[in-house]
Amino acid sequence: MHPQPAVPIANPRTYDGQAPRVFVTQGQFPETTADAAARMRNVDPGQSTTWHNTPGTILAVVSGGSVDPVGESQDGVDLLAGATNVPRELIRMGAANPANPRLPTPNVFGVTGIPPDLAAFLLNDRVLSVKQITLFLYALVPDTFSGFLGNVEGLTFPNTPAGAQEAANMVTNTLSTTPAFIQLVMNHRDNIPAHWTIQQALTAILGSITVAPIELLSPRGPRVVWRVYMMVTTTDPAAYNAIRAAFAPILFITAFNNTGRVRADMFCRICESIDHPTPLCPFPDVPGWMGPTPASLAAAPAATRGGRGRGISRGRARGGRGTRGGRGN
Repeated sequence: MHPQPAVPIANPRTYDGQAPRVFVTQGQFPETTADAAARMRNVDPGQSTTWHNTPGTILAVVSGGSVDPVGESQDGVDLLAGATNVPRELIRMGAANPANPRLPTPNVFGVTGIPPDLAAFLLNDRVLSVKQITLFLYALVPDTFSGFLGNVEGLTFPNTPAGAQEAANMVTNTLSTTPAFIQLVMNHRDNIPAHWTIQQALTAILGSITVAPIELLSPRGPRVVWRVYMMVTTTDPAAYNAIRAAFAPILFITAFNNTGRVRADMFCRICESIDHPTPLCPFPDVPGWMGPTPASLAAAPAATRGGRGRGISRGRARGGRGTRGGRGN
């Protein structure tokens, strides 16, 4: 099924002659795996603290890279004010951290004072867009985690449904028999119902592990990378990052399909996800998409591209969150 097309917000202020649009998910919109810490990495520490200490703050991330302090900053404020009816003085572009003058201007806005029902509506649909600028919206407190653990490469399972099932079973079995990883996860399960027993929690966590293949092109030809996801067990950013860090050194050893190792995160300049490269971003395929595309970013002058370069990997992604594993297979 395809994601629903963009639809106008009810009774918005117009922006440059057009109404802002949000994207209706109905459980079908592509998910993002943006690195929560990376979004705030070059924001002034004082401003970051203020945003984190203000309940209900929404973080709006500009799609496509850094913000032009003169042009896109005004576009972003206009769009957010028009879509939310929040006074413009409650919308602030991220100020650069003076300790990192060489890094690009932060591509984020902080929005405070949005009524809870409107905030919930915007966060559910995640993307706000007009022709001039597209924004991805995230709750800042509590932070937004995706459950993405990492990318595993080196395995030779075929990129087929049967191969994906084998990979999912192997990853689940490996994690279930890695005591340090399991202990860390079980020590940080504040996001799991408190009345669950340890065994119930462990069963749910292992049962939530899914694996999704993505096919990338390399000088040696196509290769399959297996993206691993797990339910979010904690709302603590430090604990979440520790779980991802504990996943990184694990080896996924098989008898006949080589050994898998966790590779560096990928990076998408369109949605800032870390589980796919820019050319494989699913958002430009959404009906009504008005944001950047791989072609438009490639054609942009180098000085205006911004973002964090990780090179370009081409290929194809299959499916959504992928195949769920099982134990004992």
